[in-house]
Amino acid sequence: MRIAMLSDTHTQFEGLTVPPCDLLISAGDYSHRGEKESVIRYHRWLHKQPADLVLSVQGNHEVWVQDNWDDAKALVDELSDKIHFVRESSLQYGGRRIFGSAFSPEFNNWAYSLQRGKPSIEHWKAIPSDTEILVTHGPPYGILDKVREDTRVPLGCEALRKRIKDLKRLKLHVFGHIHGGSGEKLVDGVLYVNAAICNEQYRPVNPVRVVDID
Repeated sequence: MRIAMLSDTHTQFEGLTVPPCDLLISAGDYSHRGEKESVIRYHRWLHKQPADLVLSVQGNHEVWVQDNWDDAKALVDELSDKIHFVRESSLQYGGRRIFGSAFSPEFNNWAYSLQRGKPSIEHWKAIPSDTEILVTHGPPYGILDKVREDTRVPLGCEALRKRIKDLKRLKLHVFGHIHGGSGEKLVDGVLYVNAAICNEQYRPVNPVRVVDID
């Protein structure tokens, strides 16, 4: 299965090149504040990409989407029959369990905020134990989650990192949110991909990332 991945385009996606793939994953923050016009424009673009299936997970910038979920989902469903528009759900594709979630640790008054500690621990129990591809907007603690590589402050979710240790079939974890962590890292047999397109200055400098899973 060929998978293309992107996140955190913040409306700057039309110059990107997406290669032909089985699955295209978008891990959120495609807008400034999830404006209706941004939802339509972005998902119209996603529909045109050379992918058999598109998974569009929301991010903390998608405030209008959080506040108007039914309207937003109806818009996307009308635009495309190949896009799965997700705030949090599980699906099967290509014989693999995929789980997507928009939630990340709380930060100011943005969307899909999750309180650290016990609330996060309870929340991530919803990830099915047989998940092979995990898509969350935010990173797990300590993996591609720093604003700069030389900073000492990881910003990822501790509870998510702990839950991942229990996912024995997990092969790929895709996320974004922390622009400075954009990249790929293999840890204990799991490929972690921070697919952020924009850097910390909100410039779209990073590529669409591609991986093949047997």
